[in-house]
Amino acid sequence: MADNSGRCTYPLYRYAPSLAAAVIFCNLFTLTTLLRTYQMVRKRIWFLIPLLIGGYCEHLYRLVRKH
Repeated sequence: MADNSGRCTYPLYRYAPSLAAAVIFCNLFTLTTLLRTYQMVRKRIWFLIPLLIGGYCEHLYRLVRKH
């Protein structure tokens, strides 16, 4: 009979994500979003509003996905 424990012993993709790289790129993304916010407010570049909304939604997505 087949083992139906729900665990896959054969990896479908040979990809192992790096936690260190994920943390580095999330921090860089946060830094650039904050920089864009500063630029928008300081120079009154209002067409950046959709970009910032997308950036902050991405942050919310990452926070919700963590927990």
